[in-house]
Amino acid sequence: MSSEEVNIIKSIRSGDINLFQKLFDNYHKKIYNVSRNMGMSREDAEGIVQEVFLNIWKNRTTLDETLSINALLITITKRLVFKKIRRRAYNIIHRDYVRNTKSNRSNVTEDEVIYTDIKRFAEEGINRLSPIRKQVFIMSRQKGLSNDEIAKKLDVSKRTVENHIYRAVISIRKFMQREGVDIGLSLILLASGLI
Repeated sequence: MSSEEVNIIKSIRSGDINLFQKLFDNYHKKIYNVSRNMGMSREDAEGIVQEVFLNIWKNRTTLDETLSINALLITITKRLVFKKIRRRAYNIIHRDYVRNTKSNRSNVTEDEVIYTDIKRFAEEGINRLSPIRKQVFIMSRQKGLSNDEIAKKLDVSKRTVENHIYRAVISIRKFMQREGVDIGLSLILLASGLI
């Protein structure tokens, strides 16, 4: 990492709006192109650019001076794109699920009850995890933090984070199976971070 990058991050951390604008000017096209290459529409890619820089500005006081600016921006971009893709996939799956099982109004209500029950069982499964495993799972799946970010915040190794997430998913899935929950839909929800 160059000393110029270190100085830019230090200045942004201290609230220097001019250097933040320079960072935007230097990287917004790259973030847009990465988003487009990952399948985002023009409008979605423009939204991702805005979200990336909003994220940087909101979290500026915690920026790590040892990280490459380029790597940081690309990591945030990919995380936001994946989050958008997961949300879109979930909406399609849920819409198709409701459409395929709906024969009348009572089925819509029944589907909503089933979804609510699945979510309730998942939350109960999450609550049964050990405190550290629960914290790691929530940071990963519900807050969208990367394994590296979680490791840094909790002062543990990335491998420990990965292990906690893996074991949390297995534990929640087994709990839901014991409760008779539709494992296919629950796996989709677990993978998407919606539960």
